[in-house]
Amino acid sequence: MSGSKNTWEEYKRQQSQRRKKRLLHRVELLYKICGTLNFSIEKKSEYQYRIINGDKIIDIYPIHYRWHDLKTRKRGQVPGDAGLKKLIIDKLIKT
Repeated sequence: MSGSKNTWEEYKRQQSQRRKKRLLHRVELLYKICGTLNFSIEKKSEYQYRIINGDKIIDIYPIHYRWHDLKTRKRGQVPGDAGLKKLIIDKLIKT
């Protein structure tokens, strides 16, 4: 029984490490994109970032790659790292 408990604890530890790594990567990418586009970014929490371009605002949740448009109240999934910049442009420039 203790063997399966140790296996489970090891799995949870590895999962936590993967989440931290993924979070760090996605937050760095978010800051890079916002810097390139000259958009404001506010850290609301470790897991929520607000992107602002004038009166257009979206929140990005990098750990699960979700987004929320505060003006339209729409939500959705970020289409991966490659789609993050396009999503930000579509939500904060084109609309």
